[in-house]
Amino acid sequence: MPALPARKTFAARGVALLMILVLLGLAWLQLRADHAAALQDGERLTGAMANAIEQHLGGSMRAIDDLMQTVAADPGRWRQADDAEHLAVRLQGFPELRYVALIDADGRFIGRPVPDDATTLKDLSLADQDFFLAQKTATGPDHLWIGAPVLDPGTGERTVPLSRPVRDAHGRFAGIVLAALNPDAYARFLGSVLLEKAGASAVIDMNGLILARAPDHAAKFGTSVRDSDLFTRAIPQARNGMLRLVSKADGHDKLLGYRMLDRYPLVVTSGLSVRTVLRHWRQLTTVESVLILLFSLALFYWARQADLRQDRASLNQQRLEAMVEARTRDLSDSRELAEQRARRLGAVNQELKRLAQVAAHHLQEPLRPIVSYSQLIRRKLAGRDDELMQWLDYMEGGGLRLKVLLRDFQRYATVLAEDPRRERIDATAALAAARASLAPRLEQSGADLQAGPLPTLLADAAMLTNVFTQLLDNALHYRHPERPLRIRVRAEDEGAFWRISLQDNGRGVPPGLTEKIFDAFERLGQPSPHATGLGLAICRAVVLAHGGRIWMESGEDGSTVHILLPRDSTDRLPP
Repeated sequence: MPALPARKTFAARGVALLMILVLLGLAWLQLRADHAAALQDGERLTGAMANAIEQHLGGSMRAIDDLMQTVAADPGRWRQADDAEHLAVRLQGFPELRYVALIDADGRFIGRPVPDDATTLKDLSLADQDFFLAQKTATGPDHLWIGAPVLDPGTGERTVPLSRPVRDAHGRFAGIVLAALNPDAYARFLGSVLLEKAGASAVIDMNGLILARAPDHAAKFGTSVRDSDLFTRAIPQARNGMLRLVSKADGHDKLLGYRMLDRYPLVVTSGLSVRTVLRHWRQLTTVESVLILLFSLALFYWARQADLRQDRASLNQQRLEAMVEARTRDLSDSRELAEQRARRLGAVNQELKRLAQVAAHHLQEPLRPIVSYSQLIRRKLAGRDDELMQWLDYMEGGGLRLKVLLRDFQRYATVLAEDPRRERIDATAALAAARASLAPRLEQSGADLQAGPLPTLLADAAMLTNVFTQLLDNALHYRHPERPLRIRVRAEDEGAFWRISLQDNGRGVPPGLTEKIFDAFERLGQPSPHATGLGLAICRAVVLAHGGRIWMESGEDGSTVHILLPRDSTDRLPP
């Protein structure tokens, strides 16, 4: 019998290739959506951080401006020794200022700067300085002028000159008030809220000169980024916003949130490198790519084997037909053999069809998110590698911690960004609402909460209730283990303000930390997944938004938190 020609079948491999293409398409769509979501999350985070920096810097600049206006209003007063000493004491509350000085209309120092530790400056002339000439020739309303960053001629330190004009009794230019801004203080603040080194945060004037930056503040001080996308593309279109750019300062590809100060020609930025934003997405892409590759190889191998079986079945059928034609004597045996071969071929075809339907059904399911992959890895490695199981626990714990942290940070950023809705409210009702929300915990701990008469305030009811809730929650959390918790709330009339005090007999706060605990992300005691260090920071943001002040007094017998709130919206404490 002559040899039969071999037949090549590619049907199963064609179906497998089509299924692989569909899988790749679905994976591409999913990864594209995850990529966009990761960038959106990065934009929200950098935008919120830029807003927080703008709020802090704006408050600092307003306080400095108010101080300079006070000096400019009566310059002769500050030449007196007692008043100069009072000004020096007041400047201790401004770590961002090196000194304040009076300059006459010829650009010469009047007396000595305050504080009196820069005596070498008194012989300098500022007549040719840009900020002096700008104030001398300015028309229109007086305003704060921010000069170019320099190295102070007296001390050699990094300095940004701030100036306000001084007018005589006839409104004529009589000199300026000069304040030497210490940009290193702003750089330290930027470093404390830095998202990452590659992202960087900065304070930049409208000429594109960097005044403060974290990191590399010393190296980047005074560097110009005027020709960057921030100034050429973004700021001309919107005062606040978000953009993606390659930084002129450090060359990193990053997402940059920026905000311009309302009253001052400054812009603050907070950045996050695209590499960091997409790190999680790249890990997911790697895992999915490996899984898809393994699945594709297995599917293609199965399809190839099916095609080979089909080729062999076809070849056998051809041989059977040749044998029937050649051996008429064995017609019945040959027919039976052919029927058996046909039945086997039909079973193979049915199995191929069923497998194709099952595979198509499972391909319609969406790709599992990262948490599902973590659980799958946990099941695969159960009992094999304790260290990897512990790492998975860290991943899930970190995810929960990040979820809670972002939730509270959003609350914190919302409070910083929103103005309170002022209306006449009963502080007693706000305290009652806070007490009701914590009633189970108060009852369980056996706490004794007593409140005296509380005033009617012009405030945001929800914000004030939130403050009371947070303070009561802190008292419960830090109660003394050896004595029943006792909480007393009272109010005192202080003229234009009401002071509300919440006293407890808890563990108290270590000396030197009564101011620090109001900073964001500060936590006392044992860290907890649900403690983010933003509760008291939110309280301070609410009180400051109402024009008030909050502080703590603490000792061995417990702590007292004082809240000073104005009676009227026109009454405000200095920032």
